[in-house]
Formats: sequence, structure tokens, C-alpha cells
Amino acid sequence: MTMKPIGADDMTILPLDPSAARSPNLLHAGIVRGWMLFPDDQDRRDKYISTYKVLHFRERILAGAVLPADALVGLIDTALKAPAPEDLAKLAGKAAEHGIQAGLVFHNSLHRTLRGQTGALSAQKKLIAEAFMIDRSINEIWKRYRPVSAFWCALLDLGHETFEFETSELPRLLCMTNELRLLAERTIPARRAEPLIPPGEHLRLPEETVAALPPMTVQIS
Repeated sequence: MTMKPIGADDMTILPLDPSAARSPNLLHAGIVRGWMLFPDDQDRRDKYISTYKVLHFRERILAGAVLPADALVGLIDTALKAPAPEDLAKLAGKAAEHGIQAGLVFHNSLHRTLRGQTGALSAQKKLIAEAFMIDRSINEIWKRYRPVSAFWCALLDLGHETFEFETSELPRLLCMTNELRLLAERTIPARRAEPLIPPGEHLRLPEETVAALPPMTVQIS
């Protein structure tokens, strides 16, 4: 298993081109989903994304697109190795559940900090741990998913209680994620020396993709 934590080399930049902000497709959605689920597990992330790559090009071919022979051969090779769509949930395991838990910690901690309340981070981790009956494992979950926690918070703020979201929602999800990340990087919880998300730790969008996103004001409620 190849484990590459976010923060190493160029891994803090999500490999997503600007078209995801204007006309998102299945591959864009798969890339975002894969990174949200597996921020430190490249092997499983690549497998997950490969299924979306196959689904995306299948959709294009059915719509009449003609692929060059070499691209078609490459797609067939990918399809032979990619998990079946119905097997993605098994591949993800409890990753989505853990991501949602990290998103709740992010949301609640940021909300309390902005209101000037103490115990924002530690208290919220404890509350989430009790609510999901996961005890001390919340610290490991938060450590693992903190670099993508703004994505999960954005998903929750869009009204989703599960990992499901429509491809058309991707620009809003990305815009909210970017704004939440920036806010968290300059918000320091009470009795802590560093921001909720230390600058440079969280997975970021490419600058050209951010520039293509629709304007949006994020409010924490």
C-alpha cells in the first residue's frame, strides 16, 4: 500500500482542471470523491478514481465521441483493472463515515470559535466521539481527515448527510470548500497557538480552478 500524506511535495494541490468549475463531469467528481475518501492512501484513491474515469469515457462514447486508438486501448486497460461501480462502497469501507465525522468537527469547531466560545476543538471532538460511539479513535480520524475536512464540511453545508452528491453540485462544493479552508486557516480557537487548519496542510484547489469558480459567500450557521 502506498501512503502519501497531504503536505508532501505537490500533494497539497488537488489535480483538477478549471473545466470542473464550469462544466463538471463524472471524472471531476471521481477525483474529488477519491481525495475526500482517501487523503493518505494513494492506492485506494487511484482505484476509486479509475472507476469514474471509465464511467466518464463510457458516457462520452455513448454520446458519440470518437476516441483515438491509443486512448481507447488505454481506457480498456483501465476498465479491466478498475473496481466495478457496485464495489466502490466496499472499497471505501468506513472512509465516508469518518470523513463526515471530521466534517462535523470542522464545522462545529469553526462555528464556536467565530462566536468566541472556548473549548471549540477538543470539546467538539469529544461530542462527535460520543455521538458516533467511537471513543478515542476520533483523534486519529481527525488527524487523517483534517487535510480534507473543509470538503466534508462543505458537503454537510450543502445539506447532504451522506457522501452522495450530484456532479452538477461540484462547482458549489468546490467554492464552499475553498472559502471554508481560507476561513479556517486564519481562525485560531481559544487556548490554541495555531489556526483550526494550519496553512499549507489542507488540500487546495489549483489557482486557475479557483479563478473559474462562481462567486459565493459562505456563512457558518
